Amino acid sequence: MKKSVLQYALFDAGLTLAYISLVSFFIANGEAIFGPGGGQFATMAFLLLFVVSAALTGLFVFGRPILWHVQGATHEGITLAIYTVVYLAIATLLALGFLFWILHSA
Repeated sequence: MKKSVLQYALFDAGLTLAYISLVSFFIANGEAIFGPGGGQFATMAFLLLFVVSAALTGLFVFGRPILWHVQGATHEGITLAIYTVVYLAIATLLALGFLFWILHSA
């Protein structure tokens, strides 16, 4: 059975969300994992992680739509990119709502 555009969008958004969750875990717990300090190397590592993250999430979100466009399925590629961004926007709103709920429930 062939996957629908919505299924591909959900998969791509889920993959992006999983990667963001993993990176945010390391950022939030960096001092506990790597120890305090680090100076210039910590700054360099953070910037490298930032660049790699931008490249990977760009690939997760726009890789398949670009590939589909190149293969001649331009409408499906644009639709996939839009649905993926919509799924990520929904995930963002849910995360912000959850954060608001946690911070204001005390």
